[in-house]
Amino acid sequence: MFGHEEVEYEAYLSKSELAELFRKLADQVEREGKVEVSTQDGNISLEFTEPVEVKVEYDGGKRKLKIKAEFRQRAKLL
Repeated sequence: MFGHEEVEYEAYLSKSELAELFRKLADQVEREGKVEVSTQDGNISLEFTEPVEVKVEYDGGKRKLKIKAEFRQRAKLL
């Protein structure tokens, strides 16, 4: 489990692996209100609040599409 440090992880996935990742994330978002991601270094778990920021970027020259979702951690009650 990670603490307060920043973590970046990049992977190259097949179409089926990517679809499975998106399915798992969609299920977690819809049912649990949290996301959990496993990396080679450990697991990241985050209970998030709404709204979730989504950015879509397309670069026609490089023929690249980026889809980014930004989840903000839910405040913990004392």
